[in-house]
Amino acid sequence: MNQAASVLVGQDGGPDRRLQNLEKALTSRTVNALAVGILAGRFTLTTRDAWLVLRELSNLTNRRAADLARLLVALNDGATVAVEDAPACAALTSRLADALRRVRGDDSDPSRWSRPGRGSAER
Repeated sequence: MNQAASVLVGQDGGPDRRLQNLEKALTSRTVNALAVGILAGRFTLTTRDAWLVLRELSNLTNRRAADLARLLVALNDGATVAVEDAPACAALTSRLADALRRVRGDDSDPSRWSRPGRGSAER
């Protein structure tokens, strides 16, 4: 077995953990980028600030940023939240305004934030 093949295949001939981790990382990166785009578009943020909001949400909710990103993308796509994701969804929605305030450095009223692509609802 050559060196390249030994990297991709474990000693027992099964897939190597590194390959599985690489696939997981690539998927996670894509989902994170989608979540950052959703936050940036929804709340008129730069992509840097949107990433900071996602990171701040992670800190405030004590949940992995990748898990919150997956949930944000699913919710944006109109998916039904699984029972096991309900606590994370509740934490996400309850702490989003706090995360935005911390990143923006202001006390803006969330009801006044624009929602591009969703229309501006009169409140």
